[in-house]
Amino acid sequence: MRGVLSDGGPIVATGPRVDLRRLGAADAAKTAELLAESAEFHRPWVTYPTRPDKVTAFLVAAPGQGMEVLGVRRHSDDALVGLTTLCRIAGEPWLTAECGAAVGVRYQGNGYLAEGMRLLVWFAVGTLGLHRVEALAQPGNVRSGRMLTTAGFRPEGTARGAIRIGGKWLDHVRWAITADDLAASAGEGVI
Repeated sequence: MRGVLSDGGPIVATGPRVDLRRLGAADAAKTAELLAESAEFHRPWVTYPTRPDKVTAFLVAAPGQGMEVLGVRRHSDDALVGLTTLCRIAGEPWLTAECGAAVGVRYQGNGYLAEGMRLLVWFAVGTLGLHRVEALAQPGNVRSGRMLTTAGFRPEGTARGAIRIGGKWLDHVRWAITADDLAASAGEGVI
């Protein structure tokens, strides 16, 4: 089946329609396929490796660099619909991390990534003990802004020259969600 993950990496969070699972070298081919077919969709905002050897190297190196790379897997057919990342994970006194995400172009618009990001925040707070998760999105990236809002993030301002994309340092909107935000939304029945 197209997009099905292969190595049975550990599931770290489960939601109503998707779960998050650590990606490893055995998942590189399917991850590369997803990223390659979605490269043009993501190109204005971010670039990812798309060759299986480069994706393998990224997935293998990630844990040693303090990064979590998690696949967003749809329950109904076990398809890889996107991926999320946590990086810059900082201990006391910050207890924070920065996250990123990419949806497969054929799965966009279904809310899978928003659910996956919400699960990523639950994992960061509940399992890793973090207090705050941040994300950066370019001001014109309306879809990412909508996804982050749906996942419970709030915009906090502009980070000037935050990320170099295509050789240019670009401004990004900084988004964040805290453990307190998550606790308040749990009382409202939000995953």
